[in-house]
Amino acid sequence: MNLFWDWFCYDPQMGAHNLLEPGYNVIRHLLHAQPLLANSLLDFIIRMSAELYPPFRARITTSVTNVLKAISDYSIGSPSTIIEHHMVQKSVRDAFREMFKLPVRAAPPIVATAPTPAPSTPPSELETTPPAADAPLPSGDQSNKPSSKVQPETASVSESVEDTEGCDEKITALLAAIKEEFRDGIESLSAASSADNETRCELTNRLMSSLFDCYELLDGEQIELIAECLLTIFRKQLFSRKPLPDDFTPSLEALDQIFSDPLYVIFRSFCLLPDDDAMRQPMLSLICEMRESGGETATRPSYINYYVAVGRF
Repeated sequence: MNLFWDWFCYDPQMGAHNLLEPGYNVIRHLLHAQPLLANSLLDFIIRMSAELYPPFRARITTSVTNVLKAISDYSIGSPSTIIEHHMVQKSVRDAFREMFKLPVRAAPPIVATAPTPAPSTPPSELETTPPAADAPLPSGDQSNKPSSKVQPETASVSESVEDTEGCDEKITALLAAIKEEFRDGIESLSAASSADNETRCELTNRLMSSLFDCYELLDGEQIELIAECLLTIFRKQLFSRKPLPDDFTPSLEALDQIFSDPLYVIFRSFCLLPDDDAMRQPMLSLICEMRESGGETATRPSYINYYVAVGRF
């Protein structure tokens, strides 16, 4: 409460914008270190703006809105780095925007570039040179033969479609044996295979929430089935990920890229659990099952250990 009291009572005419920085920096830091706590703080700001003193609700809401503007105006930071962060839950983001009348982030405009005119060719160069007498003339079969350069691309597209269909069939078969409490989360995550990372992170968070809420249903069979589903959904990410180099140096940019990976949400959720949490053992069993089932082969290395290592940052 002390951290955000200055937000609820902020008056731009009185100044004191330097008192706004601690709360902003705490949320920004927690989005990397403890995203669940950061989401709780954002939800706290929303609720307190409405419930701290209902007769002054409009005034408090205006104060927080002015805080967000002052953070940008006085170069403290940018509110969008918090609200648009991929670790902010969609429900919290939408409620924050609605409460403080923040605009929805617009897609970057598409700038049309004028085509570069081709250089004019002198008339003398347009004259065709007659073929040599011993040069073979192109036959009809040769002129109609498709280019070999297009075939690999077509093959890769068909293989991708076949892989997607195979994954969907496998997920459908596994869902039949998975308990209803976990089924919707897995099905939604599987259906969003082509969505952006922000959407997939949100869906992964929802799946983790369903696992946390019904952890007593996570017996050995369910853990094995859910692990197989996750390996199937994230197969391309797991087997295309390069391991961390020996000289890897953590930076905000590198960590932000790692944190935007939906698969990382699983490992981060485990790392944030207290040692005495009842969900810790089922989550550990789930990760171990994914590691064993997605083990290395001669042609397809597994990088489950990559995420386990990154989860310690």
